[in-house]
Amino acid sequence: MIGSPGTPGIDVDTEARSFEVYFSDRTELTGKTYGTSTDKNGIHIYEQTKVGRKWRYCTHLFVVHAAIENHIFGGQIGEMLDEDKQISQEALDTALQDQQEERSRLLGEYLVTQKIVDANELEGALSRQKNMPNLKLGEILVGEDLVTDAQLNEALKE
Repeated sequence: MIGSPGTPGIDVDTEARSFEVYFSDRTELTGKTYGTSTDKNGIHIYEQTKVGRKWRYCTHLFVVHAAIENHIFGGQIGEMLDEDKQISQEALDTALQDQQEERSRLLGEYLVTQKIVDANELEGALSRQKNMPNLKLGEILVGEDLVTDAQLNEALKE
């Protein structure tokens, strides 16, 4: 806590967290950071630096947005839950498998399964989409009053 005795202070997280930055050229940067900040030009990383056997310094790194393909700060939620013994590795593996299966699920499949549209309505909308490639399937379904905006948003969220 930062502040003078007897006055309220600011809680400061002094524990370094892992970070991974993946660059467009397929290289990567990993380490521990005391924090990050993002501005219009890129990401500032305050990397923990080791001197001898002790972590002592904080080095300021800057990475321009254009060079970054992807990044992860603080580790992935599943790993953190596993480390804190909040979830078993078996439960985590099952959840990750379920998540991958859901990501591969198509919007049309979801809408038919949930009985929001029937297969014929979906096929019709898909064939009309071929003639209007700049429109998304959801826009066509809403435009033809086959689904509401709320139903489409729920389907996209799922």
